[in-house]
Amino acid sequence: MDKLLEKLSQIDFEGLNVDELLDNRDREPFDSEWTRVYKEVGNLKKENGFTDAQKKYSIEISKKAFMTISNLSGYGELAEYVSDDFCLIADSKQIFYSDEWLDKLIEKYNNAVIPSGEL
Repeated sequence: MDKLLEKLSQIDFEGLNVDELLDNRDREPFDSEWTRVYKEVGNLKKENGFTDAQKKYSIEISKKAFMTISNLSGYGELAEYVSDDFCLIADSKQIFYSDEWLDKLIEKYNNAVIPSGEL
């Protein structure tokens, strides 16, 4: 997760249309896919007994992502979205959840790109 967090500092925020990016995250297919994965991960966390230590780890990752994006971009709403992504990724890694769409989301971050729209 640390390597993925480091990629956030490589994102090029100049020329990035944040409003358009956020709008594309709230539209299909991104929104429904994100929600689907979130629900599946949530169900697995309940079934497998997600521990307090696991929750704490995911929250720490989420906070780091939020602070990085907030400091680099100055956009709080964008930082919230990225923070949610990183919490989802951290949760999924801890329960060994795998999904093609989630893999594409992670790959976008590996390429220093904030995911939106069709992945």
